[in-house]
This record gives sequence, C-alpha cells and structure tokens, in this order.
Amino acid sequence: MTTRYAHAHLKDLSSHDVHALYKLRTEVFTAEQRASWAEADEIDSRETTWHVRAYDENDHLKAYTRLFLAPSVDDTTKGELEVRIGRVAVDKHNRGEGLGRKIIEKSLEICKKEFHDIDVALEAQTHAIDFYKKHGFHTVGEVFELGGIDHIKMVCPADDLK
Repeated sequence: MTTRYAHAHLKDLSSHDVHALYKLRTEVFTAEQRASWAEADEIDSRETTWHVRAYDENDHLKAYTRLFLAPSVDDTTKGELEVRIGRVAVDKHNRGEGLGRKIIEKSLEICKKEFHDIDVALEAQTHAIDFYKKHGFHTVGEVFELGGIDHIKMVCPADDLK
C-alpha cells in the first residue's frame, strides 16, 4: 500500500483536504480521546502553519500533524521562537502500520527545511513519551493537563534534526 505525503498552508488546501483533516482530528481527539479543547483554532490559518498529511492511493487521509511557530515561553528552547508539532493523529483504521513514526519523520524533515535552526517542541500525551524519545525529543518540565489528558513538553534541538 502506497502512502503519499504532502504539506501545505491552510489557504492552499482544497475544501476536500480541509474537511478531511478536521474530520480526522475530530474523530481522534473529540470522539476517541474526549479532549475538551476546540478542534479548529486560529493556529490552523496562520501563514507560518504547515499541515502535514499522509494519504493512501485513494486519497484517504491516514495521518496528520500541524507545524507552527510559537513564542518560546520558557528556557527549554534556544531563541525567541520554537516550532511546535501538534495535533498528531492517525486514522484508527490505519494504526499499526508505522504511520505515526513516518508522519513524525516527515514533520521533522519539514521543520528542518522550512524553519531551519529553530528548536522543535511538542506537548506529548504522557503515554507517548517513549515514542517521541525515539525521534530525538527529551522531556522538559512537569506533567500538566490539557483537555483532560496528561501531557508533558518535549523538545528536539534544531542541531539534532537529521
């Protein structure tokens, strides 16, 4: 089964692609995980936000992340900005295929290409800490609750991006 990867800004996506990404995010975060945050937010439409998608040969969205610049609010990343990876989602029918690993690898490639020397951060659900460590992230700070789910900030220094 072939997987096609793509990344674009929201304004450059077709209405079909926008619908598919919101549908997947809503299924994963709202229906499955019962997260209490608003699924669509202003970050999606920022000029610096990239929507990374993985499609099957029938153009079905299988996995997704978004990448965006955010102010560095603590001393865990160097510089005034950090790149954030968020809304990491894999369609429940495609789990177990290694798509989580592949979409994170693609996302980190895009971080290096588009954001150059800016450190990458994410707010990992605590059950996924070991998964992100395999991609060069390390934990910083304390566990906190976000949308009713325990998270922890993790950082991958720009110098460590492959």
